[in-house]
Amino acid sequence: MSKQVLVATVLLASVSGGVTAQTLIEKDVLEGVPVLSRQVAETVLERQLFSNPYATVVYATTDVYERFPYVESRAMPIASDADWDRLVFGDPEQGLQAFTGVGSAIGALDTPRGLALDPKGKLYVSDSGNHRIVEFQIHHEFGEISLEPLRVLGDIKRPYDLAFSDGGTPDVPEDDRLYVAETGSNRVLRVNLGGASMKASYGVGSLGGGEGFFAGPTAIAVGQERGAATNEVFVADSHSRRLVKLLDTGSELKWIDAVGHDHPVITGIDTDSWGQVYMVGPRSSTISKYSRDLEGLDEISGFPSVLRDFHVVADRFTDHRSQEQNTNRPRGEGVLLGAWGDKSGLSKLTLGVDLKEPRVDFPVIEVRLTDPAEVMAEVYQENQLVARKKFGFVQSGLQQLAFEESDLDSGLPKGSYTMKLSARSSYEDSPSRSTTTSFSSDGFGDGSIAPIVLANAPNPFYSQTQIRFDGPVGGDPSGVIEVFDMQGRKVRTLVQGIAEGPGSVSWNATDEQGRRVASGIYLYRLKTRTQNITKKMVVTQ
Repeated sequence: MSKQVLVATVLLASVSGGVTAQTLIEKDVLEGVPVLSRQVAETVLERQLFSNPYATVVYATTDVYERFPYVESRAMPIASDADWDRLVFGDPEQGLQAFTGVGSAIGALDTPRGLALDPKGKLYVSDSGNHRIVEFQIHHEFGEISLEPLRVLGDIKRPYDLAFSDGGTPDVPEDDRLYVAETGSNRVLRVNLGGASMKASYGVGSLGGGEGFFAGPTAIAVGQERGAATNEVFVADSHSRRLVKLLDTGSELKWIDAVGHDHPVITGIDTDSWGQVYMVGPRSSTISKYSRDLEGLDEISGFPSVLRDFHVVADRFTDHRSQEQNTNRPRGEGVLLGAWGDKSGLSKLTLGVDLKEPRVDFPVIEVRLTDPAEVMAEVYQENQLVARKKFGFVQSGLQQLAFEESDLDSGLPKGSYTMKLSARSSYEDSPSRSTTTSFSSDGFGDGSIAPIVLANAPNPFYSQTQIRFDGPVGGDPSGVIEVFDMQGRKVRTLVQGIAEGPGSVSWNATDEQGRRVASGIYLYRLKTRTQNITKKMVVTQ
């Protein structure tokens, strides 16, 4: 293996540093060379390669043919270097190259920072020092690779990052757009790409700390739903230490929500195919993960250096036999950019799932899933399996899952038990995860104990949830179960008249007129002459 091939392959190698979380899993690609670091570059490539790498993306393609070679899979990492004013890119078979812009039609790059990919083969660069955005065509044919400058949009004050969206219609280029963190103006811009030239259309923000204001927007990402782009936009507002969610309505960028965090500065955020947000910063060695509704899912630590960027890899899949094409197929892996040093740099991680904070109040199980997964619960007593339930595919976040009496052959007698929870990741190459917790039961089933007074499962949910409740002795004809939004407005009455004992009702996330409600947090209340209980549930998009 040549030195260039070795280093280009190492560019997709894994971090070594004792990462213990299951949400992101170390993955060795080349034994003995776990990360592309300055030491590896100087030893193997005989050059320093980077001074201050800022951002990274991976242009990946998979082609399936009727004849040999049958399947071709390529991955081309691209990284910006804000100190040496260049882009570094390469192919595992051809080695690494650099683009500075010197002598080209667009002139020299100056402090290039954020990168964004159109999976159909275009690269967008925040050329921060030149106050502009540059569009490139990626040429990657017959082993040859190059970047061709196409269009430039100027008068963008210190753009630090940008994100590409195909508008959810990958075959319609007219609605392609960029979202730009224009850090120098403390605002976020939408840039339309469908015309002959790139054109800024509208934006939001100016210097400030409240809703609609930014103080150093430094990183940006587009929401996804099962691999398709949504109109959600996530912005890291560094000086106010907020992660902000915007919604592109087609005429404005509407402020939806914001959540605080502990990172002093954020330089990289990205979303996976489920719309979950990963966030890193140069003064921390932790990756923070959030749901699309800004619920905290995990804090992944243990990396050997502070972090610059994290990019979730997806590829352009083409089946030349049937002409099937998927321009954003998830690979279940991410590329992590750490500080450039002797033992840190570019690395690779496999996306996975973990089970956090499990708690059992049988028959209800509460657990936080860090990624969507297929979940199963098993109950053991003295190493003997006494109950098992498959909950199917469950969304990430804090979930409440419940056994029913029909899930047990003869109930669950009073005693001490062990609950084993297992989660199988949606990514093919990611291992399953399980955890165990002990609990005591006063008995369940065969009328030995009443169900929990009020609970719903699944929670969060998309299409439907089941609300379980326990009515008062003698019942209450005037009792109700109602759903409210977070402003206290009634959304729907689900039950009018509560009978004695256990009962259940489903809600399909619609209001009284049958219209689907917006995603977010809702309250559901059981109110009888002796009860007034309110709990929360989350509707996802």
